[in-house]
Amino acid sequence: MSFPEVFSPFLSVLETIPKQNALPEALQSLITHVAGYITERVIEHERLRQHLHMRVSKPVPLKGFNPRFEEK
Repeated sequence: MSFPEVFSPFLSVLETIPKQNALPEALQSLITHVAGYITERVIEHERLRQHLHMRVSKPVPLKGFNPRFEEK
């Protein structure tokens, strides 16, 4: 999933908003809670992410169309 790539840029914005003291306390705590939730999910998705692996079996070759030659 691309969750970390999509939501990581929002974390820097969400972390600076409560420091401005321009919002009510309830809204600041909500923003802090959302930022913490996104941080936890980003860490979880990065931990569960698996690397891509090469194929184990050989791919089936395409059927070749060789021309037939008749000697007559």
